[in-house]
Amino acid sequence: MHNSSIYALALALSMSLHAGAQREASPLASGFSARAALMEHCADYLGAADQLTHYLDTREQLTSDAAEHGDEARLRLMRALLMQGEIRELSSVYDEFMSLSPASYLAPQADAVMADALFFSGDFEEALRIYSGLPLNTFPSPVLAGTKYRMAVSMIRRGLFSEAAQEFAYLKQEEGYNGISRFYLAYISYIQEDYRRALYDFSQLPADIASEMGADFYIAQIYFSGRMYERVLAMETQLMAAAERIDSEERYARAEALRLLGESAHALGDSRRALSWLRRHASMHPDGGELSARY
Repeated sequence: MHNSSIYALALALSMSLHAGAQREASPLASGFSARAALMEHCADYLGAADQLTHYLDTREQLTSDAAEHGDEARLRLMRALLMQGEIRELSSVYDEFMSLSPASYLAPQADAVMADALFFSGDFEEALRIYSGLPLNTFPSPVLAGTKYRMAVSMIRRGLFSEAAQEFAYLKQEEGYNGISRFYLAYISYIQEDYRRALYDFSQLPADIASEMGADFYIAQIYFSGRMYERVLAMETQLMAAAERIDSEERYARAEALRLLGESAHALGDSRRALSWLRRHASMHPDGGELSARY
């Protein structure tokens, strides 16, 4: 899977922008908060983190009836630090949040941000443990959708495909998540070897999602499994382009794409092209090539 694109998409969609906080800026704590909200809206998360740090430093200026805004500011600071990859600082703010306000209604959202940090660090098991224990029905809609998305991806990474499919079926109804959810539902069908459904669902994806997520790679795999070798060879360009996208993180898809092309050419009696592709496959494969390709 193309994790770098997932990272960008998931973060962009999960940020809470607090548009209602865009009031006149002042040198007091409320002014820092307003400027931070504006910076979040413009994706200036480094600036937002700086403004929110100042906000927390001056929170003693807040009146008692606005004291609860300190929790909101810490939560927003945690999200900004997550965007910057500052996990140590994020953990420190989280610890402060839980020390000062363990019973806050925002505490589960703070837990969710820590789970997000684990998710983006690749610790899907621990992230899923936290996600699964969250009272998601208390989350506001934008935060809920982003959290459920990362929980569902974590489920896929842990092999919980049926559970993940339920979450993506829900997310299909959410604005901004329809396309990516449809991709993962098709991918789950592919993993579960429901190739007819997977092929149809992959072919119906929005063009941008299909391209970004490398859907043609999985379509070629389905054709190959069905011995439709002419179709595999006919999509050489699309297959290699999809493999390039997937290989931004995984580093396996190009070698596999070359195997599909080589073995398809061999099955059709085109030894010259088969050898060319299979030799390239063997040179890229960590074990010198799949057994079928080496044979």
